[in-house]
Amino acid sequence: RQFDLHWHVFPECCEPTADDDLWEAAIPVVIDGVETWALCPADQVLHICTHGVRWNGVPPLRWIADLAILLHSTPVDWERVLRQTRKRQMIVLMREALTYVHELLGLPIPPEVLHELRTAAVSPLEYKEYELRMLPSGDRWNALKYTWYNFSRSASQLSLAERVLRFPRVVQLVCRLDRLWHLPVYGMQLLLGRATGPRESFVGREYLSEK
Repeated sequence: RQFDLHWHVFPECCEPTADDDLWEAAIPVVIDGVETWALCPADQVLHICTHGVRWNGVPPLRWIADLAILLHSTPVDWERVLRQTRKRQMIVLMREALTYVHELLGLPIPPEVLHELRTAAVSPLEYKEYELRMLPSGDRWNALKYTWYNFSRSASQLSLAERVLRFPRVVQLVCRLDRLWHLPVYGMQLLLGRATGPRESFVGREYLSEK
């Protein structure tokens, strides 16, 4: 068995208020006699898809089973799914995921939802982020580029200049470098193929809270 502990529900969305509306819509559940909270069905749809749709050497098919069970067991507020998808800039990902399970397994995805996802405006950043998300994670340069897009998403309130100035600190965090001045050495190791790339899809709260 495996237990994952995360700071945020979506690793792509780690700004301080990212989870506020998820908590507001959370539903009470009891697990083994313990009362706790779970995502509402609409937010679970988004969570399942975003965690399942990414490159993996062994395709994680369990996300499809999780989604099928959810859709066949409880009503889903599809309007909320669309709102959350737009808010979190995951239109391309959700379009591909929901189209796939609808066409492959006939899962009950409302036609108007698929139409909305197919015709929605998508930013170039979102397209590029999805493209990198689907590439093998072993490529260090792709991982570094994905970290930049991931950071830009979470730090969208900052200007481009501010993001560029803070990005070295982000690289230090995701590559677990002890000191910021280790970056030039890390860069040379990266060029020579001797460095470990950034951890996949990591965006921590530390740099977002810096002044």
